[in-house]
Amino acid sequence: MQPIAQNGYSSFQVIDALQKSGRTMRYQYERLNTRNESLGWITDQIVEGSGEVTHEYLREVQRTLRVEFVEGVGEITFDFYNDRIRPWVGVKMQDGGWVDWPQGVFLMSTPTRSYRNGVVTRSSDGYDQNIVLIDEVFAFRADVAAGALYTTAVSSHLSAIPNVTIAPSTLTLPAARTWDPGGVTKYEVVTDLVEAMNYGKLWFDGSGVGQLEPYIDPQDSPVGFTYKTDDQSVMHPEMDQTLDLFKVPNRIVFVVSKPDRPLLISEFVNNSPDSPISIVRRGRTVTQVDTAKDAATQVELDGLCRRAAINASNVYETVEFSTMLMPFHENRDTLQIEHDGLGVTGLYSEVGWSMNLQAGGRMSHKVRKIVNVNAIVVGVPDD
Repeated sequence: MQPIAQNGYSSFQVIDALQKSGRTMRYQYERLNTRNESLGWITDQIVEGSGEVTHEYLREVQRTLRVEFVEGVGEITFDFYNDRIRPWVGVKMQDGGWVDWPQGVFLMSTPTRSYRNGVVTRSSDGYDQNIVLIDEVFAFRADVAAGALYTTAVSSHLSAIPNVTIAPSTLTLPAARTWDPGGVTKYEVVTDLVEAMNYGKLWFDGSGVGQLEPYIDPQDSPVGFTYKTDDQSVMHPEMDQTLDLFKVPNRIVFVVSKPDRPLLISEFVNNSPDSPISIVRRGRTVTQVDTAKDAATQVELDGLCRRAAINASNVYETVEFSTMLMPFHENRDTLQIEHDGLGVTGLYSEVGWSMNLQAGGRMSHKVRKIVNVNAIVVGVPDD
């Protein structure tokens, strides 16, 4: 979450300004070069109210921008091949000052020109800097030697990104890693390496700085903000809550069947009367079978089966709601949600948000938390 207290204003003062029904917001657009250095403002070249920023944690390109340009305005024409855009959202304070938050750095697609009512416009989609790594495919084999620092190996593939903050680590590769050419991207190599460190995936903050840091369970993260349905609420009353248990398995079978090897079978069966998905509670069996495992011994196969049982027994409850624009959100912010209508309360991790950059625009939020449906199996599920 971006800092709320800025420019000499306290968090209380800024939140108070954002919560006022008659608040004044502004939307600005900054032009950048390929090194993310400012080239000035192009707000007058953007069709007012056309901007929309979306952030989705589970996507490869997590943050996107949709905006419409108008031709013939401004002294410098935006260069869609090389220039970048950084939108800003600000709120006017009581004394007339402003607090502004950047909403990401975007590489823009070359749009189709449209002519309507005597005006030429261009609607363009923008993508965060992960697109640079996704577009770069290895023409030759990529190698990382055994004993190399993971952080050094990752950094070597990020030269095309102007600024990335990597949390330090002393972990080294226990064995050499190789990626064959032809279809393997730099994004995939970086993702493989950071996952091996138990780091979260590469994401870019509002300023456009890449962030690589150890994965932190949402329940262990400090609460960034609280949304609740009270007199000061910026929440709209509508909310959707989803906890889909229909196809969650209550029987898991892993099989290793290979030539010249003994047959290995591991099975987990949920017969707990306290679990809503168990065979005895449902009156039916929902089976997950995996014959593709290549575990070395029965011990490893049992471990894999138990891991699958943990994943099946810990499901995500998803909540979707909307608010007035609150432009300080970032990536996987931990939020306290309290909604009287649905009786929703607790800590949730925000996996997605979207903002319409216009007067009266809404901000949609998608948050989730883990719900254990079989207390016998304890553990954190795979993300």
